[in-house]
Amino acid sequence: MDSPAHTDAEILIIDDEPSVVRFLSRAFRSAGYSTIKGFNDPLAASSYLDSADPDLITLDMCMPALTATVFLNPWPNSVLPTHFCRCWPSALLTTSKPGRRR
Repeated sequence: MDSPAHTDAEILIIDDEPSVVRFLSRAFRSAGYSTIKGFNDPLAASSYLDSADPDLITLDMCMPALTATVFLNPWPNSVLPTHFCRCWPSALLTTSKPGRRR
């Protein structure tokens, strides 16, 4: 198997489920990526993005504190921090648990 071309890419994983962050971190590491930062709190990830410029963000669609659409939506007249007006390649994820509606 060929290794990925951009193993130095910074990947940011944001999910309120710690097990999902661990799983994705292991999957990216096993694919050859080494710069991976995981967050369970989207607000902490938001603060991190004030000084970071990741190459990819994987983001849970439905988190208690902040949904993916609010996190990524560049509202020019909003009170959101300025990084919300930048665009990053993003992969939106969602999972469902028995008895839990998302």
